Amino acid sequence: MKKLLYIVLILITIIPYNVMAINSKNAILYNYDTNEVLYSKNPDQKVSIASMTKIMTCIVALERIDNLDEKVKMTSPMFYRLVEENASVAGFRIGETVTYRDLLYGLMLPSGADAAQGLAILTYGSTDNFVKAMNNKAKEIGLKNTRFANPTGLDNKNNYSTVDDVATLLKYSLNNNEFKKIFTTKKYVTSNKKHTFKATITKVNLDTSLIKGDKTGFTYDAGLCMASISNKDNVNLLLVTARAPYQNRRTTHVEDANYLYNYYYKNYSYRKVLNVNDLITTINLEDGRTIEYYSGKTSEKYLKNDCVLTKNYEGVTDQTYDNKIGDKLGKYTVKCDDKVVYEQDVFVTVKINKEKEINYIPYIIIGVLLLFILIGIIILIIRVVRNVSIKRRRNKKISNKN
Repeated sequence: MKKLLYIVLILITIIPYNVMAINSKNAILYNYDTNEVLYSKNPDQKVSIASMTKIMTCIVALERIDNLDEKVKMTSPMFYRLVEENASVAGFRIGETVTYRDLLYGLMLPSGADAAQGLAILTYGSTDNFVKAMNNKAKEIGLKNTRFANPTGLDNKNNYSTVDDVATLLKYSLNNNEFKKIFTTKKYVTSNKKHTFKATITKVNLDTSLIKGDKTGFTYDAGLCMASISNKDNVNLLLVTARAPYQNRRTTHVEDANYLYNYYYKNYSYRKVLNVNDLITTINLEDGRTIEYYSGKTSEKYLKNDCVLTKNYEGVTDQTYDNKIGDKLGKYTVKCDDKVVYEQDVFVTVKINKEKEINYIPYIIIGVLLLFILIGIIILIIRVVRNVSIKRRRNKKISNKN
């Protein structure tokens, strides 16, 4: 028993608490502002995604519809096999006149499969054509591990994705203002006043104030799923979870969202990891000079409040005559504990020019020649002066004799 307790204690110290705490088997949390992954758990595993499929249904339909307030009629093919498959429905009726806007809200808030099939048939003529459009859109936005078999999200071996792909899909969809409005709405009344839709998350007996928009899902194969966004203190987070256990608790996916959002808002914040005037390194030049390299940038990162920031330069510290401008000298990194949160390469910005060796021989020869010429001139001057002096003395002697 003591040995078992010892093993459990070791596991507790090895496995981060937040990894142990969530119920979902798959999860990914993004800082939506920086597109940085904060937390992940089996993010690339292919899984059933249940009604999170309707995110794709919504954006594909939205991009096809010209007028959201155009009136359309619900027909019997739009309800095909929904009862047999025990699908969740918004409550529309055969023959009912509604608008595209009504269908979109009926799709996303109460997760209506009737709205999903209605939109598919109205926009692309059939569910088969609509599913082709869904898969084409998946390729277009770079979903590498996703396949759609229906617009409803009902279990099908050919209807799967990953939580990371769903996150990519949600980020793409949120760029559409109409989608974002629908995704963040909690209550909607249809144009004919016959239906009032409430987001499924409003039905759970939990505090969901941090969840600003969501699309939940559930099938027995997929478990409880949810794609959601949150905002607090000007920080925007995006979370996708899948395969949370159902059992007797129907809120484990919401509990996971609350836990992760609360954890990061409480323990993380934006911290300055780099200032524009931070000295990166000092490089010794071969000609005896030195040059200081500064960051020239400012950078903030969303980091754990108590992590220790360490800054380090790795690379050469001596620049030779052979180095050219643009040559890489090394790399400057900033770590938050053991995680690298910033990297900057350091390149040569100054070229050292070698001093040219001077050949003094020609100058020496010229100097010697000039010296000889100067000596010759001096000797010549001396001789001239001497001759003049001699001549004057001779003339003087002759004059004295006379």
